[in-house]
Amino acid sequence: MMYRRNRAPMITILVLLFVLASTVTLMAKMKNINTRKAYELIDERDGDSDFVILDVRTPKEFAEGYVENAVNIDFYEDVFPDELDGLDRDKTYLIYCRSGSRSGKTFKMMENLGFKDVYNMKGGIESWRADYPLVR
Repeated sequence: MMYRRNRAPMITILVLLFVLASTVTLMAKMKNINTRKAYELIDERDGDSDFVILDVRTPKEFAEGYVENAVNIDFYEDVFPDELDGLDRDKTYLIYCRSGSRSGKTFKMMENLGFKDVYNMKGGIESWRADYPLVR
């Protein structure tokens, strides 16, 4: 006769691990959003000091027009990773670049650095300017 183990404790542990992983994922708000959702997010967080719009283009690109209240940190600067690392991880960030490539990379960097509430605006400023105003 073969010995058969009770599998109930193992199944219970697996279910608990799944629930825990799901909860952690829900707590983190790392999302790619379109410009309409970005506009809505900016509108609902207007005046909130814990919300930061982060433009990762060059200063020259930034000077050509940016989303109102955006802070510019140049993706191509050697100190860029250090500047990201120095940001407050408890704040909410909306990041964008020209077309979405640099902000997509920044998004991943921020995720790896432990940021929990980051939104990447897909299509960048090119998509934004089609429907929404820029500050010049």
